[in-house]
Amino acid sequence: MGEQNQSDETYVPQSGLLIEVEPAESIVSLWRLKYAEQAEHGIPAHVTVLFPFIPPALIDEASMATVRKIVSNFPAFDFELTTIEQFPGVVWLRPEPDDRFRALTRELWDAFPQCPPYENRYPDPQPHLTIGQLEDPVEQAIMHTAIESELEGQLPIGCRATSLTLFVSTEKNEWTRPATFDLAE
Repeated sequence: MGEQNQSDETYVPQSGLLIEVEPAESIVSLWRLKYAEQAEHGIPAHVTVLFPFIPPALIDEASMATVRKIVSNFPAFDFELTTIEQFPGVVWLRPEPDDRFRALTRELWDAFPQCPPYENRYPDPQPHLTIGQLEDPVEQAIMHTAIESELEGQLPIGCRATSLTLFVSTEKNEWTRPATFDLAE
């Protein structure tokens, strides 16, 4: 998920739809707490499905019913976190296959066209699980190498997506889970 580089006084609350990835939490949590600001604020290991979602003040029962309907008709699915990769500024784990994440993102975006993934900053957003974020490319390369060394022999991580969670932030950039939607079994 994205971060806002603003002080707490000007932080604008946000929301996002995420698939939590519990099997990865214990493996990457120390890295995430140190290098992924979102982890400090209550976001567990996850693959983002749609961020940003509707501003929290505008989330209503109709929007939740739409999410519930889409998700309840979308089959649960298995995936693996297979490799450690990099974007500029981000070290991440690749989920494979990623087609189910992409399909769920597309269905939700079709239902909420005002909420393009990552505000349309990327033409084809890659599903991923963020381990850490560093602006300096040299520090990022060092972190990438260290994570590869630490996780050697622990990949792939088998996972199953069974639910989608709505996360909402407060004015203090603390994130809560007001709703979880079960995928079809």
